[in-house]
Amino acid sequence: MYTTGIRIRTLGELRESHIDFDSLHLNLDGSTLKNHKFLKLPINESVNYLV
Repeated sequence: MYTTGIRIRTLGELRESHIDFDSLHLNLDGSTLKNHKFLKLPINESVNYLV
């Protein structure tokens, strides 16, 4: 949450399929987000390590 700024509800709905480990991005589709728009967020190496 701290590095990406996503909401708690979005974090609860996050699945492994949303995480792109190769390019270090979260690919969130509209069904997961409040505004129903696609969102691509970068994650850093420390978040990748925790996952």
